[in-house]
Amino acid sequence: MKAVIQLFFKSIYGKMLLAVIIGAVAAAALFLSLDYLGNYMVDTHFASQKVDDRLDKKYAAKLQEYAVENQVRSDDRKALDAWVKKHDLIYIRVYHGKKIVYDSAASLKDTSEEGETASFSGTRTIQFTDGPAQVYLEGFYYYAMYSFAFLVALVAAFILFLIILMSQVRKWMKRIRQLHDDVRILESGNLEYEVGGGDRGSQDEITELSREVNAMRSSLKDQFENERELQTASQEMIKEMSHDLRTPLTSIMLYAELLKKRSYKDESEMFGYIDRIDAKARQMKTQTDNLFEYALIGINESAPLIKENFRDVFYDQLSAMCGYLEHMGYQTAVDLTGEEATVVICPDYIPRIFDNLVSNILKYADPGTPVHVVAEIQDRCCRIAISNAVKEGARKRDGGRVGLINIRKMMKAMKGSSRIVYDRRLFAVDLSFLRVK
Repeated sequence: MKAVIQLFFKSIYGKMLLAVIIGAVAAAALFLSLDYLGNYMVDTHFASQKVDDRLDKKYAAKLQEYAVENQVRSDDRKALDAWVKKHDLIYIRVYHGKKIVYDSAASLKDTSEEGETASFSGTRTIQFTDGPAQVYLEGFYYYAMYSFAFLVALVAAFILFLIILMSQVRKWMKRIRQLHDDVRILESGNLEYEVGGGDRGSQDEITELSREVNAMRSSLKDQFENERELQTASQEMIKEMSHDLRTPLTSIMLYAELLKKRSYKDESEMFGYIDRIDAKARQMKTQTDNLFEYALIGINESAPLIKENFRDVFYDQLSAMCGYLEHMGYQTAVDLTGEEATVVICPDYIPRIFDNLVSNILKYADPGTPVHVVAEIQDRCCRIAISNAVKEGARKRDGGRVGLINIRKMMKAMKGSSRIVYDRRLFAVDLSFLRVK
């Protein structure tokens, strides 16, 4: 639970909630402080009994002037209500004799308090048309100041809350703008530029997006580099294949010219020329088939993949391969696992892979040493390893190299991997097929 809470507060939602909480607490503290300070300043610098008495006297004089000018009776509720509404910070109570005849707080409700006997302390005598009356007058002169102080405290607290909240939002917007600028750099084609996106130590969504963009950048960079390498290798291979194709073609043209001119001693020499033409033609066919297969795999990289039992797919192929090699005079040493596993394959690729392997073994393996075949189950893959000694004087030709490149491409298309070792003494192929559980 603690880890979940920590992860939440590292996210943008959590940081926003934390900023709101901090802003609210700080704003509340500022509001209470300013409100207290404002009330204190009004109480100490403005409110005093002397000022109250002076203002009471002033408004009593205005009420007297209003009563004379408008011929107001002491119990004229309508006229007195009009004066109180005009001076809305004033409260008055009128006594005629010893009875209350008007109360500005109760007159609108038409209460029965009028006519009750009351004390005359703090009253002033006002002359109405129906005679003199005692008027109790009280003014809320500092209410506006208290309200202003409250409003200032409230506005200041709200501004502080916005500052705290917007400061956090500003940080996120700055990081988003930086990420936007970084992506624009990537759009220009500079895949060497590493995306920042803000605080690398953070764990929020912006940082995660930066990591994803960086991963995409690295992936695109690797893909482009692989494509360039593949294009360069393809161009080199085509040049070499062209040279290798011209060599047997030149020989075929030479022997054909000799046959055309009948430049042979006897029929035996003629058939010898024909056999050489046939051998060179078959060599060209093998090389063109390898080249065609190489191009075909490059086009059809999205091969249809299925899940099959490892033993059902490969043991028959391995058995047929070993039987064929033994028939051709080679020795085999086989070590097959008895475990069951499921692998991802393309059915069309498996026979082609084994055809390439057999072709390389027949051309370059030493018949005097056994061909080792191993099949085993590992945690994430199923492995087939084939190795043999290279016969003396064998030289790897490009047709064989194209076949090995085809194996690599077919294994990659099946989400597997391959490791090929070839030198003057050893030829080894290690194929790893993706295992699914």
